[in-house]
Amino acid sequence: MRALRRDIEAGQLPGAVIGIMRGGKLAHLEAVGIRDPATREPLKTDSIFSIASMTKAMTSTAIMLLVEEGACCSPTRCRNICRRWPS
Repeated sequence: MRALRRDIEAGQLPGAVIGIMRGGKLAHLEAVGIRDPATREPLKTDSIFSIASMTKAMTSTAIMLLVEEGACCSPTRCRNICRRWPS
């Protein structure tokens, strides 16, 4: 948290919401910094972020983790759908 606060104070980013899970339960939730630099509105733990194209990277990573765990589609099925799927 100190490093994050230091970056916010240095103007590297306006703010962030931090959530830490332990044993499947929320252990820590905190908002630091501001939501909007123009209005100086404080960031809240339930603030909504516009993450644009970041969802593609997060979704593909989550799917591949499920594939590795055997909880999602098999690589064979993916190869049938995506012709460029690596062998």
